[in-house]
Amino acid sequence: MAYLEYNGMQIEYQIIKSKRKTISIRVGKEGVFVHAPQRLSNIKIAKLLETKTEWIAKKLEEIQKVKDATPRVDYRDGGFLTYRGKEITLKLVMADERMQQKNLAKAYLEQNCLVLETGNQSLEAIKQLLEQWYRMQAKKRIEERVHYYTHRYDFGKQVNRIVIKDQKSRWGSCSNKCNLNFNFRLILAPDEILDYVVVHELCHLLHMNHSAEFWRAVERIRPNYEAERDWLRQNGSLLSLD
Repeated sequence: MAYLEYNGMQIEYQIIKSKRKTISIRVGKEGVFVHAPQRLSNIKIAKLLETKTEWIAKKLEEIQKVKDATPRVDYRDGGFLTYRGKEITLKLVMADERMQQKNLAKAYLEQNCLVLETGNQSLEAIKQLLEQWYRMQAKKRIEERVHYYTHRYDFGKQVNRIVIKDQKSRWGSCSNKCNLNFNFRLILAPDEILDYVVVHELCHLLHMNHSAEFWRAVERIRPNYEAERDWLRQNGSLLSLD
């Protein structure tokens, strides 16, 4: 980790180097990330960041304001959660004796409620069960949407593998081996936002960059991609189970 000084406070940032040709700064809920070419020295990166310190501090302040104004997830019975951009109610049900003996638990949607049946209703157990359920739903939904788009559009290459992760600074990524990675928290976003990220990563099968050709490929499939991208930038910090 490295640090910037601004108005008497230290701003921590992380440098991530790769084969990319340009440098970019990502300020998010998880912190400040600098994506830079491998050949660029840390000293040059630090000097560049010094010219962006005020902007970085302002972005961090905006994120903190949103964070402070955002209600924490209520894990109690009757609490509210977000799923596919809509509000649902959490319903806790004590598991029957058979399930308890086998240490089993299950989660399922019932109308506008997410029902969790478990014998262990501690906060930690509820959190773990919820995350497992969200991950499963994300995997199912994302695989469905990848299948939908790859059967309607030619991306030049075939998807090798789809992996669902809990990425700290990315919503998705595409490797040179045609592996697609997605953040499971996308399942909290409206459907059109998840679709935008799926299309974004699929278009990297055509262009492993963010060139004009890449964005034209995205636009052909998602004509409103700019609004969808902006929504994610502005509201991504709200897609959380914390």
